[in-house]
Amino acid sequence: CHANLSLMSGAIELKVYTYPQVNAGVDDEVCGRSYTLQPTPDGEGGVWQGDYLYSDSTLPGTTVTIDSYSGNTLQTFTWKEWNWNCESSDEVAIRFYEQPVQPDLGANVVLDNRFEYQLNAPEPIGNGRWTVSGPGTVHFENDDSSLSQVQVDLEYPIIGQYQFIWTVSNGVCQVMDDTLWVSVDEVMLYDGFSPNGDAINDEYIINLSGKVTATLTILDRWGNLVYTTSGKDQLRWDGMSDHHKNMPAGAYAYILTRPGLPTRQGFIELRR
Repeated sequence: CHANLSLMSGAIELKVYTYPQVNAGVDDEVCGRSYTLQPTPDGEGGVWQGDYLYSDSTLPGTTVTIDSYSGNTLQTFTWKEWNWNCESSDEVAIRFYEQPVQPDLGANVVLDNRFEYQLNAPEPIGNGRWTVSGPGTVHFENDDSSLSQVQVDLEYPIIGQYQFIWTVSNGVCQVMDDTLWVSVDEVMLYDGFSPNGDAINDEYIINLSGKVTATLTILDRWGNLVYTTSGKDQLRWDGMSDHHKNMPAGAYAYILTRPGLPTRQGFIELRR
């Protein structure tokens, strides 16, 4: 460093100072809003510069906290050191990532002999992507599996269970995911019938594949057993109880069970 000796005479004792060899640290990434800086000190003193929230700006290994995220925030921090009037500085760049939240895809879905479905995942913090496995080919709308809300077409006429996983990642943060099971069922379940003798929807009918024996159970609104039947090809209910009593109009619960397949349950409206 420089000193003005023009006004001095005679023997002069000089103390020589060197410029600090400043190293602010290695560029890094972090998940969260805080980071502990790691410079290599070489001078008599030093200070972190800039309008940032430091725990102690004079401490080399201080912790800095950013106010908020703006995308994947890249911030540059400057560490300045000195030996007497000899000053040097160096910069380090830190990228701050926001931790994605745990996605919730909701309840699993059963499709009644349908082969398309609208996937709906929460908008991700970072990047999201669908992955799928199942018995048939799955086509994403516009061939884009990165959309949180997208329609998918399932291969016709293949039935079975498809596993959809929505995975969200953001830089060095923990990856988050959730799973949705979409089952394509062979049956079409209707929500009502009218056994009034006009030959139109007089029976509640479920057509089956003939592969396994299915059982249909009908309950009244109080949970009492009304009717039960089993079969491989077709299940029917004409609005009468197991005791051959005409049941009054109203809502009835149904339970459809089949070996190796999901149990289906819901409500039927009986109209007279």
